[in-house]
Amino acid sequence: MKAFSTVKVSKKTLKKLHQLVGKLTIKYGRRVSLEEAIKYLFEKENLLKTQENQSIKAKKDKIAFLDLLNTKFDGIAPEDYQEYNFEDNGE
Repeated sequence: MKAFSTVKVSKKTLKKLHQLVGKLTIKYGRRVSLEEAIKYLFEKENLLKTQENQSIKAKKDKIAFLDLLNTKFDGIAPEDYQEYNFEDNGE
């Protein structure tokens, strides 16, 4: 048997939770409990954290890439670069 507990929330919070239950009921096409709605909110929070971490990593990767592009190498000067001749196909 599962152990249950009581959670005290304000009427405003309870109303929002019931609204979420209604939206999830429509979305899933079946009856949804308050517990399922709370679990849904936890899943959303975990998803947001994952997306934030990926966004932070992407920003760090972008900075590292731009730093690499701006890195100067010894022995290479602008005259060492030649424009590629697309007309030359090796024939």
